Amino acid sequence: MCRKILTITLLGLLSILPAAGASAPPLHQLDPEARKNLFERFKATESESHLERIKILESAEQCIQQAADRHVYRACEQTEREARKALRQHIKAERLELREELARLRQQ
Repeated sequence: MCRKILTITLLGLLSILPAAGASAPPLHQLDPEARKNLFERFKATESESHLERIKILESAEQCIQQAADRHVYRACEQTEREARKALRQHIKAERLELREELARLRQQ
């Protein structure tokens, strides 16, 4: 079952990559250890994303509950937006790194 999840996850990563050409080996022919490593890094990235989103929401909720007027409330919302945007950019960079690593593995 773990192998199926790994394969499905890596296929998901591949689906957003541009075509690598006919010379790229199929996913199942990649080194199993490298596939496992990529999957673990993917899981870590996704877990980090989830935990950081929770922190952002908790912080925003606390700020909103303490807001005494509309201006403070808006500042809370702006801070939350900026934090979500920064997280998206960070996670996007990590995912891009994973896709590039997968592309390198497929070209070997």
